[in-house]
Order: sequence, then C-alpha cells, then structure tokens
Amino acid sequence: MLLNGRFGGNVTLAWLTGVILVGISLAEGLTGYFLVWDQQAQIIARELFRALDILPIFGEPLSRSLLSQSSMSNMLFFIMLFFHIMAAIGILVFVWLHVNRVARPRLAPPKPLLYATLILTALVSVVWPAKSNLQADLDAIPTQVNLDLFYLFWVPAQQIIGPVGALTLFGIGFLVVFTLPYWLRRRATPAPIVNLDFCNGCRQCYEDCPYDGIVMRPRTDGAPFAEEAVVKADGCARCGACVGACNSGAIEMDGLSLRTLQPAIEERIRALPSGGVRVLVLSCQASAGGQAGAIDGLAGVANITVPCIATVHPFLAEYGLLAGADGVLLVGCPAEGGVYRLGNQWMEQRLEGSRHPRLRSTSVWEVNPSEGNGIFTLGAGAGEIAALRALIREIASKSDPGKHEMRGTG
Repeated sequence: MLLNGRFGGNVTLAWLTGVILVGISLAEGLTGYFLVWDQQAQIIARELFRALDILPIFGEPLSRSLLSQSSMSNMLFFIMLFFHIMAAIGILVFVWLHVNRVARPRLAPPKPLLYATLILTALVSVVWPAKSNLQADLDAIPTQVNLDLFYLFWVPAQQIIGPVGALTLFGIGFLVVFTLPYWLRRRATPAPIVNLDFCNGCRQCYEDCPYDGIVMRPRTDGAPFAEEAVVKADGCARCGACVGACNSGAIEMDGLSLRTLQPAIEERIRALPSGGVRVLVLSCQASAGGQAGAIDGLAGVANITVPCIATVHPFLAEYGLLAGADGVLLVGCPAEGGVYRLGNQWMEQRLEGSRHPRLRSTSVWEVNPSEGNGIFTLGAGAGEIAALRALIREIASKSDPGKHEMRGTG
C-alpha cells in the first residue's frame, strides 16, 4: 500500500486499521510466548514490566512480582491469557473494519501463493522446528535463550537503549506510520459527478465501483427510471471506474467522461503525421504509459493518460480506430501491483464481452477480439517503459497504415 500510494483518501481507514492490526498481531504473539513460561518468557516479562513501570499506570512497580519464584502470582497468567484471547478477537474486529469500505474484498491470497506458503512453512517447521527454552526460573538468570525477533525485536533494542529510549523510539515510529495519510496528502481530485439528464439507473457504475463509493437511490428528478446513481465522496477513490462503466456518459470526473474523451482522442489522432502508422495509447497514470517520456521519440504515437485503465469505456478503443488510428493500446498496471483495485480485470472482461459495457460485436469493420481487431492490452508498471515501447513498435510493424481511414464523427 505504501509503495503504491494507497494510504490516503477513501482508504485512510484501511491504512489506520492495518497499522493497528500489526500492533495487535505483535501483542498476540507476545502474550502467547509469555504463557509458555520458559526462559524466553522470563526475559519478555522482565523487559515488558521494565517498560510498563515507567508509565504512571500501576500503583507499585510490576517488576516486583518477578523478584523470586515465591513472588510470582498465578493471576499474572490469567491476565495474560485474557489479553491473548482479546487480541484474537481484536484481530477479527479490525479485519472487518479494514475491508469495510471495500467492495468484493479478497481475503485469501492467490492459490499458488497460498500453497507455496503452506509447503514452505511445513518444510521450515521440519528443518528448523520451534523449540521451547528451558523452564523459567526467577531465582536464576536466563542463559542461552533463543529470541524470536519477529515478535520480540524490541527486546534487544530496549536492553541497549533502555525502556525510556525504546518507548520513545517505537512510539514516534508508530505515530509517523499511523498518521502517514494526513501528512502525505495528495492533490484532492474532485469526486465524480452524475449528470441525471443522461443517467438511466442501469446500476453498472454501482456494480463496478471497487470501493462501494456509489449508491443507488430512488429517482429525484422525475425521469422515467427507478433509480439514480449517487457518488459518496468520502468513499470514492477517484479511480474513474464508474466513468468507464457508464454507457450513457452520465458520469464525469475531473473533466473525464465518455463524452469528453471522444473529441480528445480525435484531436490527438488528427495531430499525428499522415501517411504512416498511427497508434493511440490509453494509459493508466501509474503504469508505464503514464510516466513522463514514456513515448518520447516514437513517431506516430499519441498517448492519453487516465487515473485507472478502468476509466476507459471500451467504445473509446473502437472510437480511436474509427478516428483513424491503426492500433489502440490499453496500458494498465501490473496484475498484482495496481494503484486501484480491479482496473485490469474490468478492462479485460469488457473487451472479451463478459462484462458490461462490452466491446461492440459489429462496427464499420469486423470486430473480433480473438483475431486482432487493432486493440491491444498491456499490464506494465512504472519501471517497464522498455516493454511498453517494444510493444508499440511491434504494433506499428504489424499494422496496415490507413486501414481505418479518418471519418467524420460529428
């Protein structure tokens, strides 16, 4: 999320709850290790209580309960068990909050990754099994203890810089990460606007929104349709998927709509040199095509960037060919690294005809997605400009200049 810039705006809640989930998961592991009560747990108790003792919470220092075996109370284990169980419940609650504003959340990883992780975990558990240390003894100093640094990374740090330094260091680090959405705010893009004069309540924008940023409500303008689309500004990611989903061009975002992109495409194609191959590239702004200089030096290429490739209605690809392009390339983010969710998936399904709005089956020429109709797709991240340029050259080499002559489009 951090590298893709997905930590602000409508996903602020997901970021905040994700950071809290990391903390709760660490607490779950820490209390679990404590309940084992071996020498590692003895060190955990000592360092944890040292840190808690500097906070004005308890009447007397907790460290006194660790002075000897006889001073150890069974109540301490009951308290740790309670926090261990509450941490597990807290994980469930915050996972629900984490995906609360996401439509169709994907909770399970891809199957290849899932199976590989299970197999690798099983192999590691056999080759390098987790072993308990010697039983804890408060009357002796622990020796030869193997700490699990995944959960207990803070223990060595606290032993070096002390509890005050450790609490200060990790407290500041937590606050910086937790408040990241607020001090790294990006330019606020206006939320999409629904023009009810063109909205027929088809619900496709509602179905395609990856973040539940659109709701359908009873009609308010007296038009002969049951519902109208309403954008929830606080839940909208400004990805533009609704713009690409609207067949009637009723939704506009930051000047982008089906109606405004058509003349922009025609203008760009008309500006290209005549007599050679002309390629129109429609790029997600976070993809290779959205980077500065991506098409520099490539003759006969026009590039239009949009927030997400799902912003592009499939008719716009056909329109590019109608307007005189010899090939149209749709460039999205990598399959698993997109800034917005589902953009590539919606694009592919629209082009293959399994999702509305579909690529038209008939036009002024035969449209056959399976046998090269002049429309191409590519998923390429910001660092894959070379792959993008190579594909553009390949498209140009295989295209027939002038196959789709310039037509008056009114």
